Amino acid sequence: MRKRSAEEAAARKLADRSMSVEELRRWLRNKGYSADETETVIAVFLELDYLNDERYCSEYIDYALRRNMGRRRILADLAGRGINGEMAENAYEDFVSEEDVPPEAERAREEASRVLRMADLTWDDPVPEKIRARVARKLNSYGFSASTIYGILDEMKRG
Repeated sequence: MRKRSAEEAAARKLADRSMSVEELRRWLRNKGYSADETETVIAVFLELDYLNDERYCSEYIDYALRRNMGRRRILADLAGRGINGEMAENAYEDFVSEEDVPPEAERAREEASRVLRMADLTWDDPVPEKIRARVARKLNSYGFSASTIYGILDEMKRG
């Protein structure tokens, strides 16, 4: 069985899902392709516009916002995918200003509501500390800011 060329392997991977330049670089290197092969493929794919970090940022931000993730988590995820912090920040601001994105507090409230529903509670019910802590942990894991989380917790009646 012959080993696929780096270009063929990269094309197949990109057919599955979009990747940042750095993600593809790491993936090819982990598959055992040399640094020269990897950089050649990346240069060709950038030229052909198969790889585009700005487009990738927009796609990822759209995906993350549809899952009610907070700004902090989105930017951290993009950094982990090798996206420059300034590029990620600019892409986030552009996306939020151009699209009809609900404010972060509204998205956080929606996630908090899910936790309350799972505990058979509503916003009108007194919320026990255990559930308040669960809400705070979930919102934190989704990357909402501390001020947003405390604002949501303040809206809940203490139980």
